[in-house]
Amino acid sequence: MFGTGGQDDEFINRASRTHSIESRFNIIYHALDRFVDAPLFGIGVGRFPTEYGNIIHNTPLWFATEMGTIGLLIFLGFIAFISLRLVTGYRAAVGDDKDVFLALGLCHGAMFTFSMGVEAFYQRHWWMVMALITAGKLLPPSSERPTDGHIDGDEVAQATRQPLSRYPSNGAESGQPPVSVGTLRPVVAEPPR
Repeated sequence: MFGTGGQDDEFINRASRTHSIESRFNIIYHALDRFVDAPLFGIGVGRFPTEYGNIIHNTPLWFATEMGTIGLLIFLGFIAFISLRLVTGYRAAVGDDKDVFLALGLCHGAMFTFSMGVEAFYQRHWWMVMALITAGKLLPPSSERPTDGHIDGDEVAQATRQPLSRYPSNGAESGQPPVSVGTLRPVVAEPPR
């Protein structure tokens, strides 16, 4: 990597990239200028790259410029919703689950920070983190999960607090005689306990 002469100069040029930094500031300047032109609804999705030949490397600014204040508020609302799911999931978690939520929160915060310098909304990694945060909120508490490594239907029903079947398959489970085709009648399910 560090050789003699030209290789060191190439490394220093790539590391400093002053042209790239100036280009980003120029894009930000044009994006803010276009946002002022259409602050409520924006200039339209995909219009900035068509006009300037480059995308806006800043997710909130991209939403503001192309989708206006309304688009920016929707984006920030979405991020706030995921963050709220994260906080409520973390508070409800116990043991190792707290560590998982903490790690997901750090990833979510890092991706939001990362979005200030790149167009991060296209990154699958961030979508995966947001999906895991949302799905993690749906987990039952650890104390209600089976510990033997085997999950059967009754344990799933217990953990999710839902009856496995709303309607008995035959009358034996409800204390009534089995229902025959000739004597069909509605079966009223018991409310979940």
